[in-house]
Amino acid sequence: MATKRVLIVEDEVLLAEDIRRRVTTMGYEVVGATHAGEEAVHLANILQPDLVLMDVRLSGPMDGLEAGRLIEETVGSAVVYVTATPTERMRYYAPKPFTTATLAAVIGAAVHDRIEI
Repeated sequence: MATKRVLIVEDEVLLAEDIRRRVTTMGYEVVGATHAGEEAVHLANILQPDLVLMDVRLSGPMDGLEAGRLIEETVGSAVVYVTATPTERMRYYAPKPFTTATLAAVIGAAVHDRIEI
């Protein structure tokens, strides 16, 4: 099975780096990172990631919920929200603060479900 490609969307630089380190350790390939919703949609269209790890509160006018919805619709990537405030609109989320085990479980579920579709 090919290594899954991940796009990280997080406006806190230290947290984005922590997520990058964790998902790389899990065996995923981080193909890009950004802090803004509009750029996330643009990068997803170019990079075609299998998975997007998305914060809800981002820099710029587009929040993570809107960016995630657009990415799911146009690219088909699985979106896992990394947030302190999950909502019913989020199919997959890792609540902040999260453990590596929690993040791995949510990523695994999202990737598995995307493969099944």
